[in-house]
Amino acid sequence: MKILLTNDDGFGAPGLEKLYEVLSPLHDVTVVAPSSNRSGYSARITMERSMELISYGNDRYALDGSPVDCVIAAFRGLMQDCLPDLVISGINSGYNLGTDIMYSGTCGAARQSAVNGIPGVALSVAEKKESSGVYQFDAMAGFALKNLQQLKELCSFSGKKCSGELPYFVNVNGASSDAYKGVSFTSLCYRKYNDNVVSEVKDGRRFFTITGGGSIETQGDGNSDFAAAENGFISVSLVYPGGGCARQPESCAADFIL
Repeated sequence: MKILLTNDDGFGAPGLEKLYEVLSPLHDVTVVAPSSNRSGYSARITMERSMELISYGNDRYALDGSPVDCVIAAFRGLMQDCLPDLVISGINSGYNLGTDIMYSGTCGAARQSAVNGIPGVALSVAEKKESSGVYQFDAMAGFALKNLQQLKELCSFSGKKCSGELPYFVNVNGASSDAYKGVSFTSLCYRKYNDNVVSEVKDGRRFFTITGGGSIETQGDGNSDFAAAENGFISVSLVYPGGGCARQPESCAADFIL
């Protein structure tokens, strides 16, 4: 399979490197990732500014732009004569659940792929509960390798769509774990962010700085992506790029290989 890898954590991020390590021996993999961390960039596109593309050999590139810029540069430049079969964004350090999808650069790249008619998959894992800032990517990378075709086919889910004929993109979340209990097709939870904001007055001018770090309140039933991931399952959500709604596929979660 011809695969484009990108992310929002930046070129060389451990989740991206793990995916490349696992996928490249068996598939034709091109990496186009932001040159630095672009978390929270959502669907941002860089306009009116040139972006430098740096080659690191072996079809691995860093672009001075957003995750969506990376997908566009690949589709309209590097890979325009032979588009990928699949775009994989991640593996992100941290969940991208429910409401997170609106802000996530990881999901933004997968969404951009879907908008262009190419299957897109976003992969994310939570930090280890016992070790703040520590992430484990092996099991999620292995899941992606074993289920590339299933994930690709889900993007073309032919059931009732919200509107139009765009493919869905697939949003996958899981804990940092050695193994998962199973796979669940899930709905999207609601996340409320209690971000910390610093207000300052300097020389008569007022400034606000969003520092994050606040608690996150998550709401959702037992079928939500949050519930599945927190209970040791891999959460798989089909997200329509035009409206953000999720749909249950006709296939069975048991079709996946762990």
